[in-house]
Amino acid sequence: MNYWSRIKQSWRATSAWNKLLVCLTAVIAGANGFYTYYAKKQFMTMSGQLQQMQSTSNQTDQLICLYQQQLTELQKQADAARSQVAKLEAGVKQTARLASAANDANRIAKQAFEVQTRPWIDVPEHIQNAKPNAWSSDSPSFVSSVFKLALHNFGKSPAVVAEPHFVFANLNKSEIRFWKVNLRFPDLCANPETRFKVPVFPDVIEDRSIQAFTESNEVGNRTPPYNLSGCIVYYGATGGGPYVTRVVYYVNYSSDLKTINMDRTDIEVQ
Repeated sequence: MNYWSRIKQSWRATSAWNKLLVCLTAVIAGANGFYTYYAKKQFMTMSGQLQQMQSTSNQTDQLICLYQQQLTELQKQADAARSQVAKLEAGVKQTARLASAANDANRIAKQAFEVQTRPWIDVPEHIQNAKPNAWSSDSPSFVSSVFKLALHNFGKSPAVVAEPHFVFANLNKSEIRFWKVNLRFPDLCANPETRFKVPVFPDVIEDRSIQAFTESNEVGNRTPPYNLSGCIVYYGATGGGPYVTRVVYYVNYSSDLKTINMDRTDIEVQ
């Protein structure tokens, strides 16, 4: 009896329950085998995916590293650009300072040259024997007075002098700064272009006949004016100006009120 015959005979002799048990065992074994095969395939698939993910991760790491390197390089370039801009700004500021210094030096040189070459007009410290008109003891004031004013050009170039403007009026103090407070028309230097002009050469004294009026609020006043304020406006013969000499005199009256002498108390030459 061969092997298969014995198996068949043994199978016939086996009870139904044992046959069922054998069939179930075979089914379980087949299921285990199928699961094992499927699990192996799944494992291989997952292993491939894992390798792919690892490869992708490595590529991502490389990209991140590359981006970091690029970012570092860009940061260096930005720092270099900022440094260059700062240097350019410093250069521009230095150039501006040098240009400003050059302009200042040029302006100071021009001013120094002008000071050395321009005309300078001076007036005497004392004015003697001025003759007031319309004077009376009943009204100790006068409308105007004529006097000689010696204009001295102590500069190095000729001056073109506009007709001087003088006025009698009382100031709180014999100072130019009180013109703004006490004179009705404090700008005695105004409108020089409308006045007659005469040349005054260097180191030459030019006597000018001046008629000075008393301010209207002083006429008829019981107190005579004790100040003479005046302005001389002049120009350079070849340009320059206007230049200005401002002056205040204190007025001294003679006992007979027919003569007045004046002493200079304040002067300003510009």
